[in-house]
Amino acid sequence: MQAEPSARPPLRGLAGRAAALLTDAAFALPGIDRTEIHCDAGNTASAAVARALGYRLDRLQDHGRGLPAETGRDMVWVMPRDAYEGGEARRRARALRVG
Repeated sequence: MQAEPSARPPLRGLAGRAAALLTDAAFALPGIDRTEIHCDAGNTASAAVARALGYRLDRLQDHGRGLPAETGRDMVWVMPRDAYEGGEARRRARALRVG
């Protein structure tokens, strides 16, 4: 059986849960129209968290290498408020609060 195209992988780790709750907290504040997740282009785990929450990759930008494992490029993932309302990040954050 094939997964639905809109199905998102589960958030198994602390980073995913924290990102969901932080996204929810950000949009609970007045005047916040967009949130971003920045991670090194080589950090596939962080990219998977952003993708699972419904963030979209907006751009790659150079930042210089700070650590040997870094690529020197950041992925910038964005979530506009209108995508958040009724979206995956909100659903997952609410489920974490209840569960």
